[in-house]
Amino acid sequence: MYFLGIDIGSTAVKAAVLRAGENGKPDGVIGRGSADYPTYYPVESGVEQKPNDWNKATVSAIRSAVSGISDEERKSIAGISFSSQAGSIYPADENNAPLYDALTWMDRRATKEAEDVAAALGADNIREKCGWPVAPTDCISKLLWLSRNESKIFSAAKHFYTTLESVTGYLCGNFVADPTSMVLSRLYDYKKGEYIPEALEFLGISEDQLPRIAPCGSPAGKLLPDVAKICGLEADIPVYVG
Repeated sequence: MYFLGIDIGSTAVKAAVLRAGENGKPDGVIGRGSADYPTYYPVESGVEQKPNDWNKATVSAIRSAVSGISDEERKSIAGISFSSQAGSIYPADENNAPLYDALTWMDRRATKEAEDVAAALGADNIREKCGWPVAPTDCISKLLWLSRNESKIFSAAKHFYTTLESVTGYLCGNFVADPTSMVLSRLYDYKKGEYIPEALEFLGISEDQLPRIAPCGSPAGKLLPDVAKICGLEADIPVYVG
């Protein structure tokens, strides 16, 4: 039995096929792959990436990782899961297509917005709920920046996605995030296990526009047939929340 691990990093996707030992823990890597994607700097302190580039790099990294293993080993891959950059976010339409490039976790244009979030919601309050301080690099500050500077796009958005659920959704059709990544958005109260109502009200968005949260290691869905084909994998491999 084998597992496919995928890391969507700051500049590249890395993939590895791992052998499972008798106790279920990894017992060696039998295939590796990686693929870079570009980063853009459209304005001062702005750092953006294209969500579709994450998907393309994921496919490329997977294809590379499985290229040197046997058909039998490919058919024995029992699950796919992720680690991911967090704090990068973008608006999407009703079909989950990006309306704007992702403002990455490295983007610092929302300095004024971070100050306004801290003043409106309480810096200590957010840190207590999320475990992280308000910062220009977090999602809540960048969403406020979008609402002020790209108001038509912000108003048209049906969803707001970060990296993890974006790639998970591409692979299995279900856009699911985990608590450990979503606290970095400063929108999720990890103690209560829910989005922070006053944060959503402050931004003027609803919980339905944000990804479903599921525990780390829980099933998100199964690998879609068309995606499996271009990745060189079997369809219906379980995809797990990172």
